[in-house]
Amino acid sequence: MNLKAFLPCAALLAAGGLAGADSAPVAVRAELDRPIVPAGQTERVVIKVSLLPSEIESGRARPPVNLAIALDRSGSMGGQKIVQAREAALEALSLLGVRDRIALVAYDDDATTLIETQYPLERARLAAIIRGIQSGGSTALYAGVGQAAAEVRRGASEGSIDRIILLSDGQANVGPSSVDDLRGLGRSLAGEDISVSTVGLGAGFNEDLMTGLAETGQGNSYFAENARDLARIFAAELDDVLNVTATGVEVVVTFAPGVRPVGLIGRDGEIVDGEVRFTLNQLFGGQEKFALIEAEVPAGEVGQSRELAQVRVGYTDALTGASAEGNASAQLAYSDSVSEIKEAANVRIVRDVVDNRIAEAKREAIALSDAGKHKEAAATFRALSGQIVEMNAPFADADIAQRSDELAEEAVGLETDKLTNVQRKSYYNSSYQTVNQQKDID
Repeated sequence: MNLKAFLPCAALLAAGGLAGADSAPVAVRAELDRPIVPAGQTERVVIKVSLLPSEIESGRARPPVNLAIALDRSGSMGGQKIVQAREAALEALSLLGVRDRIALVAYDDDATTLIETQYPLERARLAAIIRGIQSGGSTALYAGVGQAAAEVRRGASEGSIDRIILLSDGQANVGPSSVDDLRGLGRSLAGEDISVSTVGLGAGFNEDLMTGLAETGQGNSYFAENARDLARIFAAELDDVLNVTATGVEVVVTFAPGVRPVGLIGRDGEIVDGEVRFTLNQLFGGQEKFALIEAEVPAGEVGQSRELAQVRVGYTDALTGASAEGNASAQLAYSDSVSEIKEAANVRIVRDVVDNRIAEAKREAIALSDAGKHKEAAATFRALSGQIVEMNAPFADADIAQRSDELAEEAVGLETDKLTNVQRKSYYNSSYQTVNQQKDID
């Protein structure tokens, strides 16, 4: 078999290969980091399962957004923090259309609904309410999210995109306040198709709690070191919410007999009876979401090709409300030509693997540093840096080399001391954003 001819064919299959696939709201692709491997031996490959939602056409009716903002107005939010928080809420208000709904809950010692869920028709009146928010009191964060959820439920309609944005600069100190409490709340809301995004401001917030809530609430997570960043963050978040293409996404990857899925890199999912499954609450127009799955493949003969896995994706088209599905196939070939194997390798997927391995290492470094084992955290970084160098040997890719160098530099800092408060927050945030392919707003 001509393996060079095989590659374009495999690319077609990976893209779905179905009539009319170009018109589907979500394209599905399955690609390998090494689509050609050495014959005669067991190998490991990485399958990248990509979901590629189409851009929402300008002028086309989109689903209505049902938004509730839970805004921290505790005493620590005084000064420029509360000023910029008000500006961020005003930014969100300005971006909503007449079919959307908005609610605003402010929390300190308890939670108060300042704007009950409504269409943003009286913008001047709503803006005046937002500008009147003042700071003072404690931080009843759980109550703030809970009351915002109540407003979202009241404003929900058929096909609406239901979202909570939580802003806080401090520690939850009134009511339920553990990471488990907030993760449980996020999980419960996601079960109602209410997503929760979190914005942590400054160095005083609890990143374990805020990121955990975003993770189980299937939203975005942001770390704003400076209050001036808030309006930009809220604008980016609304850009996502206003461009939802698909909801209720379920992905099933079924592996061929003899192929063993080893695990997912970065993203959470489950492996059961040779199948990998993962879900996503929402997809945003033009933003790729993907999962990286490491798999062990059996030995094959020179010139042989085989199907490794079938991908099935089910979702709801957010623009029409109709159920839809997509399919893709991952293909593998065997060769004894070193040059052919090298030329076929996909450096783009290797970059993704490196990024997600670093994200995993950052989470591990946080845990080790918290336990007073900063030298072990440094050793973890150094080891991964060396592995990345080996992965990059066939490519000599400058981007991958830079990632390895940066990781080695981070290891030097960890040798002498544990993570600083800001470093810890930065690690948590960058790790979460990488694993969830959150849009870069820097």
